[in-house]
Amino acid sequence: MADFSVWLKNQDTARDADLRELQEFANGHTAIWPSGGNDVGPYLEAVAGHASDEQRNKLLTSLARSYANWKVTEVPASNSPPGWISRFAEALSKHLSSVMLTIFGVLAAGVIFVGIFKGDFLTSLAQPSQARGFITFLFAFSTIAIFLLIAITTFWMEKDEVEARFAKAKDLLTHTNRHLWHYPGVLFWISGRGH
Repeated sequence: MADFSVWLKNQDTARDADLRELQEFANGHTAIWPSGGNDVGPYLEAVAGHASDEQRNKLLTSLARSYANWKVTEVPASNSPPGWISRFAEALSKHLSSVMLTIFGVLAAGVIFVGIFKGDFLTSLAQPSQARGFITFLFAFSTIAIFLLIAITTFWMEKDEVEARFAKAKDLLTHTNRHLWHYPGVLFWISGRGH
């Protein structure tokens, strides 16, 4: 098993600015940076005791992520190639948000499809009260679906994306909510006038 400090030094930092910053910190503090050992404690002490306040949290996060990656990659591989279950689980974990959104969309479309085309639903829409009720249902269903979609996606988004996307989602939800409560009121007003 390769030593953690050697492993960390040899990592490619082309796509990871935080890892590059951790390597630069280690190279700049060779006197206090542990030169060997696989215990994370001395590395944490070196960063916590000698990093500036602005860098400390970022470096500690990068160190923890790197240490976890090192532990995973240094586990001895089994003699057999990974089976289809492990490959499926790995692919699912990489694309979990897309899979969940797809399942949500298919379920929503299925519910609407069955509701519309099963039985005498379309003929019942010829009655004004049924049509108004259906339109109200569609407004309520779409608003709730958008709300659930926003709630679900915030759990799988990167932290730096959440704020920007959540602001746009909040605006969308505000507009759909306004229509959700405005439209049934208009229908009630029209039905009260005998139209």
